[in-house]
Amino acid sequence: MDTTQQSYLNQYAAWPGGGSGGSSSYGLAYAYEPTFISFPSPVSLASADFANTTWTALTMLNGDSFGAKKYGGDSGNDPDFLKLTIEGRSAADGLGSITGSINFYLGDFRDANNALDFVRSGWTNVDLSGLGTLQSVRFNMTSSDSFTPSYFAIDNISIAMAVSAVPEPNSLALMVAAVLGVSRLRKRR
Repeated sequence: MDTTQQSYLNQYAAWPGGGSGGSSSYGLAYAYEPTFISFPSPVSLASADFANTTWTALTMLNGDSFGAKKYGGDSGNDPDFLKLTIEGRSAADGLGSITGSINFYLGDFRDANNALDFVRSGWTNVDLSGLGTLQSVRFNMTSSDSFTPSYFAIDNISIAMAVSAVPEPNSLALMVAAVLGVSRLRKRR
């Protein structure tokens, strides 16, 4: 993995140099517009690991010749940020109602104390349990600088539990009626 080349030619490299825990594989997304991961049936997620890509991180730190600014500006006081919004969605197509939402900052220079400014350099485990029961996870990135590359890396998506399908109310009522009918037949004999 190339952790030093700041270029679109290096857009698929995770800045930590590989996958979470040193693995050789990970997912990568371009989230200038919302993108999503879907599941075949409803799930509750536990967590996932997130990281910057090399191109995105180095652009935040250095700016670039295409118009992206160095985060913090020359003084270090500009309140720049790159935010990844992670939303649980009720439908597998990335739409449906929002089941929960988490904001995760890949770079944050908004604090008045510049010593607290950061661009994430490693993998960070993010608790996703607040997303609730979902069938897709939708990702969107926003930034104080529209020229910042909107890429992130993801690894180790952990499912807390798969949620079994619940019968529709009419089906449930028919099942209860059938069970009651069977038990009444047994009592008559």
